[in-house]
Amino acid sequence: MDFKKINQLAKSEATYLPLKKFTDLVADHDYRVTAIKKAVTKYGPKIVLQLDQEFQMFLPKQVSDALLDTYSAIKIKNLYIKCEDQCIQFFEKE
Repeated sequence: MDFKKINQLAKSEATYLPLKKFTDLVADHDYRVTAIKKAVTKYGPKIVLQLDQEFQMFLPKQVSDALLDTYSAIKIKNLYIKCEDQCIQFFEKE
């Protein structure tokens, strides 16, 4: 068996952004959404947000389930989120 490709993957310097929990976000702080992705997990499909090009976050289940069908149509150019009292709020900023 040729392990050449596997060894190349192991040596590659893939940069993955760290994953943060919703509870780790600072309250009343605006986070810029830089990417929205769909991830397939063992618990089913989920929406992952890339915030400020610094870290990633899985959306809470109810929000993720509501956005699964339309996440690719969301325009992220000026999209931000804010966390307040265990709630997540989406808004646009110019």
